[in-house]
Amino acid sequence: MKEIQVSNHLSEQILRVKSLKKRRWIKILCALTFSIFLAITVSQLFWILTFLIFLGRFFVTSSLRRRGEVLENGLKGEEALRGRLRKILPDGYIALYNYPLRGGGDVECVVVGPGGVILLDAKNHRGDILCNYKEQWSQIVVGRRGKIHRLEIRSPSTQMRKAVFEIKKLFLNHRISLWIEG
Repeated sequence: MKEIQVSNHLSEQILRVKSLKKRRWIKILCALTFSIFLAITVSQLFWILTFLIFLGRFFVTSSLRRRGEVLENGLKGEEALRGRLRKILPDGYIALYNYPLRGGGDVECVVVGPGGVILLDAKNHRGDILCNYKEQWSQIVVGRRGKIHRLEIRSPSTQMRKAVFEIKKLFLNHRISLWIEG
């Protein structure tokens, strides 16, 4: 099997989130420095510093940390998919990883083989993933105290249909007639 890395979509997003975390702290330090120049009293400075640290840690950093965790989990899912494909795909197949889509997002893997093209989307969610007949997707997870939570998630089916349409269009534009499935 031949492997081709088309883009580093998730890795780039992880680096972007990490740089955003650093920039948030720089903004907080700038605000603190500015408040010092306003010639405020020491006790006022203490309370402003405490408030800024609270805001930065609680609101900004926690949301960026969560986004980073989601991206890193997605990267782990993609790596697991690659490992599995390396074991099962014989020579004569080409695996294109992280094929970017118009409008954002990507397809984790486009496998091109003698029989056609297969698009694969890797997920790495914890808990159970459910889909009902209306194509509404949800994730069932157990919280720290044993409480069961049901979270709505975006439909991977919708994303895959868009990807299949885009790949079919690409192949047709190049006059390549292959069976394509996602």
